[in-house]
Amino acid sequence: MRKEASNSETLKRYINRLKKWPEDKPPTPIDLNSLQREIRLTSAEKDRLDFLVENHERRARAALDTNAYNQAIIEMTKVVQLSPLDPASRVELASIYLQKSLERGYRRKDRLRAVKLAKTALILNPADTKAKLFLRNYRRMNSDFSAIKNRKYILPIILLAGIAGAIAIWQRDLPSNSNAAARNSSGTFPLVSKQEVFPETRTIDVDIVDLASDDWETEIIQAEVGRRNDDSFVKILGKLSTSKEYVEGMRLLVKGKDVSGDTRFTIPWTILDNDSPAMSPGDSTSLTLFRWLVDSEIFIDKLEITLSDLELLQEKPKWDWKNPVLVWDIPRPEGVSIDARIRRFELIEAYDRLVLTMELVLTNSGMLDISRLSMNISLGSDFPNFFYNPVKAGSPPMSMEERRVWIVTMGFPLDAVLVDRDVIIRITELGN
Repeated sequence: MRKEASNSETLKRYINRLKKWPEDKPPTPIDLNSLQREIRLTSAEKDRLDFLVENHERRARAALDTNAYNQAIIEMTKVVQLSPLDPASRVELASIYLQKSLERGYRRKDRLRAVKLAKTALILNPADTKAKLFLRNYRRMNSDFSAIKNRKYILPIILLAGIAGAIAIWQRDLPSNSNAAARNSSGTFPLVSKQEVFPETRTIDVDIVDLASDDWETEIIQAEVGRRNDDSFVKILGKLSTSKEYVEGMRLLVKGKDVSGDTRFTIPWTILDNDSPAMSPGDSTSLTLFRWLVDSEIFIDKLEITLSDLELLQEKPKWDWKNPVLVWDIPRPEGVSIDARIRRFELIEAYDRLVLTMELVLTNSGMLDISRLSMNISLGSDFPNFFYNPVKAGSPPMSMEERRVWIVTMGFPLDAVLVDRDVIIRITELGN
């Protein structure tokens, strides 16, 4: 698929006028129609505007994947400016602000900005389900935080009083009990028992009952809470596979529970969105979460993962498929087999290059586990190789017969002819 590019002064004037509306005060449909009558865009310029929106969305989501929140906000703000009547982009920008707030100690400024954006989306479309869901989840999460925000101030006072009392008792008994003093010198100190010393990282139980379904299977490989430089975190690694449905969107909520069952934190977790490949029956996707916590992890007894939002495709997608050429640049281990296919091979014409996007479908068809997989992807010896690392150390390994899908994006010269080219995949690293 090709989209014709048009770089005109008319389009620049139109975009500059769009940018004058603030993100929390969008134009009315009448305002926008008036602007469109004043500055008339050609079909090529409208296609170019659509491409700019898609490009900024792609950059925002790529930045968010690396926790580059400021860059993600810059790019998604441009999406909001270029599509001012679209509530979905405002909800997505709100989600980025909220994630930034959670990463930075639940910062008030960012989360209030998020709420304002979501409310603006509801003004644009009072029936928007994503905006309603975002605000509902925010209120629930904010309620959880409000319920515990005073505990971190009360707890140190209680601990200090307890330690002071223990010291007083210990000092009172010290002169009359020399045997106790001898025992203390051998390593048993009365103030802190071994049970009160928490490790830097500890494994924690996860309740995924809410995700139990005949439509998909969830496997949690690793779940930990811990501290780094006195900052608490939660980390989850796992996999999710679908057996019946075609899934294009999925969002979860992760809750940290104490021994009393009270919620200590709530984290929204996006698994699939518009920038993810849709999952077909038999597909698997990795679950990877790392978040800093506002309060200490020592109170967390278990995690609870619940389904927040699920978007299913109503009919089977009609994908175009290609069979790539698979080459082993390393000695192929005995019994190892990888099946590769390409779907949704699409070309877009940008400013100065062709952008190729495709979905890479890989199946581990002959190895117990694949924990590392690297490859070079090319469309011929006259073009540079594209290095890709789909399975990294520290990510969930691919089990035997597991199938995963990744989106690959590559750039080529404008005059390149790519439609009938073979996709060549050269395996450069594989480990288990």
